[in-house]
Amino acid sequence: MVDDDLNSLRKEIDETDRELARLIRKRLKIADRIAEHKAKAGMPVLDLEREQEVIGRVKAIARLEGIDEVATESIFREIIAQSRKRQLRRQQR
Repeated sequence: MVDDDLNSLRKEIDETDRELARLIRKRLKIADRIAEHKAKAGMPVLDLEREQEVIGRVKAIARLEGIDEVATESIFREIIAQSRKRQLRRQQR
């Protein structure tokens, strides 16, 4: 039945969303550790060169995976912005 197929597909989306949330949490926790390292080393939070490197890398991955590079860049820019905010908060403690 079509409804069963649709429900099954939606469950797959839900599972994928959970995985994505876990991966984002993992990335943010790593960003926290980076903030601690930067604070101890007296380094600034903002590292535009590294951010551009990350954006270039994820756009290349998007190209290889056949997904929209612009959308991928937008998503990762937001993830990077959230990571930067967390790092700033940790350094202000």
